[in-house]
Amino acid sequence: MGHIYGNAHVVIGATHAPNDSAGIYTDRKNKVAYLENRGKRVPILVREKIRHDVWQNDEPSWQAWNDQSMPLFGRAWAFQERLLARRIIHYTQEEIVWECRSDSWCECGRLGTDRYPRERFPQSNNFKTRYAQVIKYGSDMDRFGLWLSVIDQYQARGITHPKDRLPALSAIAEQVNRDDLMGLYVAGMWVDWLVGSLLWRADANSSKVAKKDESHKRPNPSSAPTWSWLSVEGPISTWGRNSQSDIKLVNIEYTLAGDNIYGPYNTAKLELEGQMIGVMIHAMASQLYIVRSCQSPEKAHFLPDTNPFEINPNKLIETEFYALKHSRSPSVLWNCLILTVSAGGKEFRRVGIAEVGLGWFSDVSRKRITIV
Repeated sequence: MGHIYGNAHVVIGATHAPNDSAGIYTDRKNKVAYLENRGKRVPILVREKIRHDVWQNDEPSWQAWNDQSMPLFGRAWAFQERLLARRIIHYTQEEIVWECRSDSWCECGRLGTDRYPRERFPQSNNFKTRYAQVIKYGSDMDRFGLWLSVIDQYQARGITHPKDRLPALSAIAEQVNRDDLMGLYVAGMWVDWLVGSLLWRADANSSKVAKKDESHKRPNPSSAPTWSWLSVEGPISTWGRNSQSDIKLVNIEYTLAGDNIYGPYNTAKLELEGQMIGVMIHAMASQLYIVRSCQSPEKAHFLPDTNPFEINPNKLIETEFYALKHSRSPSVLWNCLILTVSAGGKEFRRVGIAEVGLGWFSDVSRKRITIV
């Protein structure tokens, strides 16, 4: 599908349509007429202000691209199709908008013309434009920064079938890795940056979250391994892109489900080496905290991958949790991955992250573990 949208001369988007049966056309507000003071009949069009920030900004507000008048922008598949297309004609609720890899134009004249001063209404600098420029001219670091922005926007968008999370991103991954600049790709992550990328977090406070008490979940069956940001549905933030991690990547066991190296997988395991300690998770005043033991007064704030937390509060006391030291945080603490034992008992799965005191890992030996 990616090659179809990428090679099309022009793509037509029913951007206003709530579903695939609504079509591209919508009713426009009719012009009205009034009599001026000389008795001459003059037609006018009175309408609400049209939002153009979705076409102008690099990363527009959630309200802009998840607006009810443009529901297509809230879909994961459509996000990929928009970035890949050379040219798109958008049929919106208020007007038709032309968008290509360098600029945007609209019927009302706010975009792509000199009708309005450019210093007052800057021309297109949206994500599609930046994406095309970085793919064409960017270095590997530029592309990695672009990839983090892609994931941030992609994860906030909805998808009907969770198993499509990887396929709906695969054509973007293929373009980002043009000329093999990014290297090996595993479950939404690039191996050369994988250890630092493990410190992503579920952003329950994001403005992109509609329901604060139900912001993130892990689909069943899973769409990605727990160490990947694609394993949760909901907005994420990427930490540690420049961090010096204490974790060593020992081995990757990754087998594909088909011929597409950016597509679905059968096996996705990481063998890591680092310092790990047993911890407990306590619920206090609707907040979750990490403690080293029942006797330890020191607690650390816990950021779960799912909201509500995927483990029943009544089973926290009987569940084994572990903190794997990742990197030093700016606040003079250790960033950690919080893990629990997987169903088989010999491997681990990620459930969140935390920041703990520097003394938590004193005199702790290193060990090797496998995360699925």
